[in-house]
Amino acid sequence: MKIRKILNITATLAFAGFVATGCGNSVAKDAICNVGGTNIKTAEFTRIVDQAKKNYTQQGQKFPKEGSPEYKQLRSQAVDYLIEQELYRQQADKLDIKVKSKDVNDRLKQLQQNFFKGDKKAYEKELKKQGLTEEKVKANIEQQLLTEKLFEKVTKEVKVSESKAKQQFDENPSQYEEPEQRDVAHILVKTQKEADAIYAQVKGGDEKVFAKLAKEKSQDPSSAQNDGKLTISRGQTVPEFDKTAFELKTGAISE
Repeated sequence: MKIRKILNITATLAFAGFVATGCGNSVAKDAICNVGGTNIKTAEFTRIVDQAKKNYTQQGQKFPKEGSPEYKQLRSQAVDYLIEQELYRQQADKLDIKVKSKDVNDRLKQLQQNFFKGDKKAYEKELKKQGLTEEKVKANIEQQLLTEKLFEKVTKEVKVSESKAKQQFDENPSQYEEPEQRDVAHILVKTQKEADAIYAQVKGGDEKVFAKLAKEKSQDPSSAQNDGKLTISRGQTVPEFDKTAFELKTGAISE
């Protein structure tokens, strides 16, 4: 699980006028959707909106204009996300699946160690940047653990032969295709002057220097504390970044 699934859970979600696709008809005034008798509160939807906008700003991206295809796509993702999470919760209740507080705390400690080297101050600084509270982070972790337990329980007795698996793959190859990926590291700053100054220090290829400057200077909160490192898929980032990332030789540093 990557830290952005916990701290940037809403990075690709946004809100527009709600379209009640997939929701029930009985929606309370303070809700945007009703799923199986449970209202999804407008406040929760608004929180996702605010978080999405913050993430766009921090990543130096312009929030999609209302009415644009990108805006509609993000709206749809937000609706799907909220419906999906509520359906998971309801199914977990039916199957009497519970998540203990200890499990949540253990996973949080694991994430803090993996991505912040156990540095509580760095972790808290990241939460502040994201506009999140630890309470919300724990709620996200609890939802993730609930989903994992649910998946484990409903697939426990499922057995598929190798021939059936191959048949499924041969008949639906597009479902299993994944874009090319590459591990990269970057330092995001606001001006060309800053970029030039940093390049002068890192062009020698010293990874320790790069990692230090990433922590100190990078405006990308999701990678800064991880020495600037992230994994990207081809076509995922802006064209200029994408082109450079996949053309660079391993170990090389782009100007």
